[in-house]
Amino acid sequence: MKYTIEAIENAKPGMRWEEIGCHWTLGQAYLYSKEAGNDLPNFAEVIWDYDIEAILADCRKLGVKEFTISSTFSKRHYIRHHLQGLSYSPVA
Repeated sequence: MKYTIEAIENAKPGMRWEEIGCHWTLGQAYLYSKEAGNDLPNFAEVIWDYDIEAILADCRKLGVKEFTISSTFSKRHYIRHHLQGLSYSPVA
């Protein structure tokens, strides 16, 4: 992984995502990607519109500057527009 999220790596078994300080969608993307051997966190599941700002805030807080989105259920055009409005630069 290009980014190590220490809060997740140091979490104790049974801790909730709120206790870890990480949005659960970002946490799942990180763990899935780490297990798969990806360099970047990959959002392969649904990303709900109302979660985008919280996910991006946690990315900033935890030092994640890049990620991929492969979910076919997400509204990619909406997410790209939203990322640009939040000072993220989506690629292709």
